[in-house]
Amino acid sequence: MCLYDVKYGGGSRTTGWMAEEVITFVLDQNQERIHFGCGKDQTSGKPVFGGYYSGIACLGRRVLSDGYSLPSQFEADIMAMCLLGTYSIKGSTISFHTTEENISRDITKFRIPYFYFINLYKVFINDKEIPLDPSIWNLGNGIHSGCIVDTGTVITRFPRDFYTVFRDTFKQEVVEIPLFGSPVGPLDTCFIEDPGFVPNLPIVKMYFGHRDPNNLLLLKQLRVVVHIRGLFCLMPWDSGVALIGSTQLQGIGLTFDTAANTLSFELDACN
Repeated sequence: MCLYDVKYGGGSRTTGWMAEEVITFVLDQNQERIHFGCGKDQTSGKPVFGGYYSGIACLGRRVLSDGYSLPSQFEADIMAMCLLGTYSIKGSTISFHTTEENISRDITKFRIPYFYFINLYKVFINDKEIPLDPSIWNLGNGIHSGCIVDTGTVITRFPRDFYTVFRDTFKQEVVEIPLFGSPVGPLDTCFIEDPGFVPNLPIVKMYFGHRDPNNLLLLKQLRVVVHIRGLFCLMPWDSGVALIGSTQLQGIGLTFDTAANTLSFELDACN
């Protein structure tokens, strides 16, 4: 029996054994025999996973041998997905391809197998630039710095030194939304929702590679914060690495091309 024990960057953890099964994919009704993690315990560590999940299928980038990720098993260099919001009545989609497609723009390069590293260049809140420490790119042999696109992490997180400046600037740019008086779990900065008031949250702009409109991830309204129990919240991070999570990628078409080492963002492509 091949056992696994995986802890994710966001603190959640899953344990169980590796299984093999024929899976029917809904969109094209193709059947594929895949390996996946059959979860025995999805609630150990920090219990983010619910017990109703049956297992974990990895979407890590393709490796040429001994890879359990779906791109590795399908020998797919290109993976495209749309992650819809929590309250969407449609389902999210994902597709795998082995031939080159017409990708609208190249913005990132990846480093280190399995992970999707991107070259974060500039971050703005409205028109105020948040300085990036160059040391974020001092990649060693481990995962201790850099910036990763991680759809398995819910909320985007920044290293604490950067986050402190980001948070303070964000608070200065918030208008007519009262600040909640205390942290809510790991969410250290929250603003109070008024059900009868449409919030005008600051706009976050993230550029990759260089400052160009084609290399921009534009975050507005609920892509900027996590909306939970009547609050709009930000979340700090103690690691050196930055994570761009699924909340900030809602409704954005993502195309990962591991052969060309590129990723494209298509804003509002999932509507």
